[in-house]
Amino acid sequence: MAAAVWNARNLAKCWESAIGLACLVLLCSTVPILALHPLSEADKAAARQLFVLKDDGSFGSSEETYHALRSLQVLGNNNLDTSLTCGFISTSLTSSKNAKDLFYDLKAAEILQCEFAEDAVTGVVSGLLTAAKEATSILDYFYPVGALVSVKEYLSEENFEDAKATLDVALESIKALGQSDGTWRYSHKETDSSVKAAGLALEAAAGILSLTGLESKGSEINYLTSAINKLFDNIESYDDGAQYFDERSVDKVSGGGGPLAATSTVLRGVSVLASIAGSKRLKVGADKFAGLATFFLSMGILENPAEAYLQLDALGILDDNSLIVPLILSLPSSVLSRTTNDKLQVAITTVLGSGTPPLVVTIKSAVPSNEKSNSIWSHQLQALEGGKFYSFEFLSDKTDVGKYDLNFEISSPDKLSRYAAGGPLASTVTVTGKIAISDVEVAVVDSDTGSADFITKLDSSKLLSTTISANHLQKLKISFEMTSPSHAPFNPQQVSLLKFQQ
Repeated sequence: MAAAVWNARNLAKCWESAIGLACLVLLCSTVPILALHPLSEADKAAARQLFVLKDDGSFGSSEETYHALRSLQVLGNNNLDTSLTCGFISTSLTSSKNAKDLFYDLKAAEILQCEFAEDAVTGVVSGLLTAAKEATSILDYFYPVGALVSVKEYLSEENFEDAKATLDVALESIKALGQSDGTWRYSHKETDSSVKAAGLALEAAAGILSLTGLESKGSEINYLTSAINKLFDNIESYDDGAQYFDERSVDKVSGGGGPLAATSTVLRGVSVLASIAGSKRLKVGADKFAGLATFFLSMGILENPAEAYLQLDALGILDDNSLIVPLILSLPSSVLSRTTNDKLQVAITTVLGSGTPPLVVTIKSAVPSNEKSNSIWSHQLQALEGGKFYSFEFLSDKTDVGKYDLNFEISSPDKLSRYAAGGPLASTVTVTGKIAISDVEVAVVDSDTGSADFITKLDSSKLLSTTISANHLQKLKISFEMTSPSHAPFNPQQVSLLKFQQ
């Protein structure tokens, strides 16, 4: 029996007239389970607003223009006037004097598939090879090598051998800056190393391998993949399951950026290397990529364009790479009504909301929150048309109102599939239904002795109305029985008295 007692001093005005009683019932609370959702269309629309096209076809500098184009590429539905932006890139390309600007110009041109005169690009190639030959630090190698990858087809047979010799030396120099824990130093002048420098080194090394070929590069590939395995062995994590790489003080030479920049840079370096050299030697578990997905999705859309680029670039890589594509389980609705006999629906998508190949989705357990009991179900969900949604008739005579902690398992019929859940998948649903109220008694009791001075019973099937009077030495006590749809006693966490004056 539920009971509520109110001091009559605080409710004195109520007793002067007829009152109606209504109960506000709150279900028992539970520790929240992180609700992770893929990037929504609203999120994507908000992110697009961060990148504003200027009259000259750019988004600012060469770097800012590439960042914007890459971000919009990830977001999709890009309606840019490519001819205008390609015109800006062409002008910038011919006037750029340093490898960094050339890198961003050529990467932007790749996205838009801009076409340039061959003689204009040939001059650029020569300057990039010179920059790679004179390089002494990771950043010195990173920009010219990355730019050369974008114009690989413009390397003539005549200068290819010269380029190969230069790049082979560069690869050895990059390798020499690697440390035993998988991190890298930016240069021989630096004593400290970092994971962000490792990400840049891995991408530069992958670029060299794509330009020179993998033949006789077995030891270099083994060294690079071993470094990646060490990096992920030491990845850091938050309580919500997010996993990340932190920056170090030495990262100021590459612009800093905190864990966001470090994690995004490492992810890009790893994915590029895996796409070039293969992933057989890598021992990066699906749980690591699931943790990275949690890290980048849980921060919401960032308002700074430079930071948003780092986030979106990483999400684009997680959405489509040759290693592991983490899956996101979300519930279109976390409230199921017994009254309308709702079905449980589960959405399985990538981080950007894309569909997946056919999967096997199973509820492994469904346990009432705050209860230590055995699993109620272990049932495979039915795949719905479209490939994103799966459903199950969760509601039955066993399913009473309340909250349930659900645990799912996702597997692929194709054992070689790169799609993976990366660990236990949990969510919470709330089951609602009509609660029957009976045996309603309204009493006025003595504040000191608790004895009842007045008791009246009300018919819960009718308007709960009666007239009561009390003084400041008395209390109002209301008691009633509550029954769930399965006819079990229902104990609310909280009951409130609502007043209706007539």
